[in-house]
Amino acid sequence: MSVDLQVYVKSPDGFGSGSYSSVYDSQRSAIITLQRDIFAGDMLRIESKRSSLDTELQKIRPVRLYANSTKIFDGFIRDPDYRFKGNNKSNFSVTGVSWDKELAGVILDPDDGADYTDQTINAIFTDLCRIANDYGITKKAIYKYDTSKLPYYDAGLFGTQISRDYTGKTILAALQDLTQVLDIEETVHIGEWAVKIDALQSEFYIYIIPQMVNTDQAATKIYKNFQLAAPKTLEKDYSRLLNVCRVYGSGGLESKLYRTVPGQEATTQILVETSIPTNSEEFYATNQPAQRRYLRIKIENTTGSDKTGNVLINGADDGVPPEEIHERFFLEVPAYSTRFHFSNNRFATLSGGAVKAFEVNSFSGCKITVDECTFAIAGKSINDYGTKAKALLKNDITTQGDADDYAIQQVRMYHAPMITASFELLPSWIDYTDLIGKTVNIYDELAAAATDFFCIRQEYRFAGKGVHESLTLQQYNYDWEYED
Repeated sequence: MSVDLQVYVKSPDGFGSGSYSSVYDSQRSAIITLQRDIFAGDMLRIESKRSSLDTELQKIRPVRLYANSTKIFDGFIRDPDYRFKGNNKSNFSVTGVSWDKELAGVILDPDDGADYTDQTINAIFTDLCRIANDYGITKKAIYKYDTSKLPYYDAGLFGTQISRDYTGKTILAALQDLTQVLDIEETVHIGEWAVKIDALQSEFYIYIIPQMVNTDQAATKIYKNFQLAAPKTLEKDYSRLLNVCRVYGSGGLESKLYRTVPGQEATTQILVETSIPTNSEEFYATNQPAQRRYLRIKIENTTGSDKTGNVLINGADDGVPPEEIHERFFLEVPAYSTRFHFSNNRFATLSGGAVKAFEVNSFSGCKITVDECTFAIAGKSINDYGTKAKALLKNDITTQGDADDYAIQQVRMYHAPMITASFELLPSWIDYTDLIGKTVNIYDELAAAATDFFCIRQEYRFAGKGVHESLTLQQYNYDWEYED
């Protein structure tokens, strides 16, 4: 393993773009740590014990780090710090950060022309790179937007015309706003958009790469358990659970939670309001589900007595051939009140033959209504974890379809717990491939199978001749019929 730390040197005559000079000899006793994070950017940390000042690293300047001739960091130094201990001895530390931190400090003013009217997303990304290159630290590389570098590029999506005024905002904030537009407009893939400031692919360019955080791309790396140092950690993250989502767009637009259209119940409601005359009743569905989705059952108790009973739903999935589903649930409904229950299963069809769709027991004198949920409601998740609802204000959403799609995507990503895996690689399997935002396949003990994750953090630690590499991976659980 060889490590080479290089600092930027300006062209002495002003005719060139400058060069990088190796300073690692002065850092051989240093401990170097590097953390790359898809959301927080990259951070380099250098710590050393010194008997003299480090004139190369004690000022802000561009810096690069190579391992086995592979560039693993490209950014700039900030926060040099000396701790003098006497006898000309000191502890010296310095932090390096990636170029997204530079973009976070560039505020767009009216002269920059960052007020865009009916411009494509491609055109705005390109122009923001133009502006970024007018500012910042003098360095060898320049910012570049190249659609061939985008793993999820779609000409139609990135050709969408929008209007934005980024005057007074930072360039990074503008880039992040564009990823939110992509979140709304992109409906083929499930996942969140992020912007990656990638200076590792080239010596001459810093690429602006909007990309999705998901596992739809083929695995860049496959690791078996024998390649990992113990312990490997698998964690279920319930903190971001979401099983009911409402999205509010411009002009009072609101996403739909149910298929039922008020005033058109006869053609859009699964079971229109129906009286339950006795304690044992069966009913056919008024309408079949439009898609395989969860159902909401409403029992209204109009009597003066508390009611305790159960409902059986008979139907099938959308398999070939269809598999029957029979789901029974228990419900207590106080006098003069209404209770709702969401099905634990998704139904594609409801029984219409000798076995009827709904069997209702012990609810005489009550009324039953059944609605088909949209995918903005996850019934199984509600029953497993309780209602985890969120209302999102998105003024950029101007159509009903976009509002519905955005709400559905949020629930699809977070209706079940995310899985986070973290581990360190054994020395023989360490390499320096950039894995941030890419798919990594590992054995998942929770699923008892090799499974795709996406990499959110990659860390290295160099001390003497030793090197350590650790990864943090995440995985959405898209499966409606998940096992927890």
